[in-house]
Amino acid sequence: MNGGYQHLKSQDIILEEELSYNNSRSALLDPLDTLQGTTIPIGELEEAPQGRHMGVFSVMVMYISRILGSGIFATSSAVYESCGGSPFLYFLAWFFAYILAISGLYIYLELGSLIPRSGGTKVFLEVIYDKPFMLVSVIFSIYTVLFGFALSGALIFGEYFLDFLNIEVNEFRSRLTGFMFVLFACVFHSVSLKHGLFVQNFIGALKIVLLVIMTLTGLYVFLPSSFTGIERQLHSETFFEIKGDVSVASMTNAIIMASFTLAGWNLSHASSNEVKDPNRTYKIAGPLSLLIVICGYTAFNISYLWVLTDEEMVKSGNLVGAALFAKIFGSNFGSKFLTFSIAVCTGGNIFVVIYSISRMNQEVFREGFLPFSKFLASNQPFGTPMRSIGVSLVLTGFLLATVPEGNFYRYLVSVEGYPVQIYTLAVAVGIIILRKRYPGSRAPIKTHMVGVIITIVFSSYLLIAPFCSRNGGNPKGSESWVPYPIISLLVLLICIIYWSIKFVFFPWWNGYSLVPEAIELEDGLKVKQWNKVSARYFG
Repeated sequence: MNGGYQHLKSQDIILEEELSYNNSRSALLDPLDTLQGTTIPIGELEEAPQGRHMGVFSVMVMYISRILGSGIFATSSAVYESCGGSPFLYFLAWFFAYILAISGLYIYLELGSLIPRSGGTKVFLEVIYDKPFMLVSVIFSIYTVLFGFALSGALIFGEYFLDFLNIEVNEFRSRLTGFMFVLFACVFHSVSLKHGLFVQNFIGALKIVLLVIMTLTGLYVFLPSSFTGIERQLHSETFFEIKGDVSVASMTNAIIMASFTLAGWNLSHASSNEVKDPNRTYKIAGPLSLLIVICGYTAFNISYLWVLTDEEMVKSGNLVGAALFAKIFGSNFGSKFLTFSIAVCTGGNIFVVIYSISRMNQEVFREGFLPFSKFLASNQPFGTPMRSIGVSLVLTGFLLATVPEGNFYRYLVSVEGYPVQIYTLAVAVGIIILRKRYPGSRAPIKTHMVGVIITIVFSSYLLIAPFCSRNGGNPKGSESWVPYPIISLLVLLICIIYWSIKFVFFPWWNGYSLVPEAIELEDGLKVKQWNKVSARYFG
């Protein structure tokens, strides 16, 4: 079928389907989970044309590759300084970051077990906030496509990979190198699902090895200094000592920066339709992956304070990881190993980001309300979402070519990240809404309400805090620019305007209703197309 009246069986069928549709809670949502008289509309469950090919290890690789980037090697100095140089407050900030990550993970595990469909946050919000019709879908979908790029990863990879090869680093070379790696990742994921996943798993396995090395490094520094040659800097008598300025605001900033290094636990559900036995797989892979990361991070943080002096921790800045490795393993081997490790971590992160973004984009294009949706959603010609991957590649290349030097990309990351806090807050509140709306429902994986409250409080603070600052919380170097929350909210406003025009104004002005129709593409993928049904049938 190809859209329009001519593709509907009859006007009577149109009327019957539309009336039934209007009386339902949400479009094309079929009751799948009925427990104790409670029906949760979670949509039609269909198998992805790619099949269910991801097991526990592949999902763990997605989690770990997305979480472990350059953050732990670069931000720890800033976290330490924000804590006033206090080891106790430093570990406390990381403890809160771990709690927040675990709370968020289990919120997604519960929703993923109740709504086992690809799309992650998108489908969760659609089920929870189903009115006004299509509003949440349009807002999240357009945002997902607009910010579906791998800019920061490309920039970091280019810089560290060139440095590892002893090639002089400049802006053009690092951006070109980063783009070439993004292109490499896109080609692999586009041409072959099997080979793309193999490379992703291989790099992910290297990250797991790196986490093991990080953990062993933490154990190594505990050996006698006569063997290691390392002078111990962490002592019990100075553990609670505060050496610099510290406040509630600076501690909050420390927790935010620590949480940044753990970001990525919410992306795996974007490809649930490709996961074998999703409930079992996520229940094992999610917590185990986060546990592995937390162990590695904890060992590394202990190593920082055990090996580096207070002055070295503060002055090393973004190179604190290099300072640690250089002091333990020597300046030549240590620095080179760290540079290679960051390049590997960032490269693996790019592979997972491209994979996750392409699945999210494909779910957006399947909704059918954006231009060229059917073409962009297709899995042809290689049985992969190559066209959705292409959208991410084009956006990344455009930004690498046009974004000015300096801190603009950090500003762009902030613009992208602010709506994420809105979605995280909405999802956390959604857990409470679903439990109230469907009291008989029993999720196969359930989170504790304490974790839900923690997530709500923290996300609310992150949304409010920038407006309490004179520069809107802009990153250093962009203080004079428009506050990033304003830009983020303007982007969301544009999404709302698009929804208002397509689903409210035009139908009202021209006297028709938009009716979704499920069609199947040649590759077997099911998508929606929107048919205009005259309002005279709905008197």
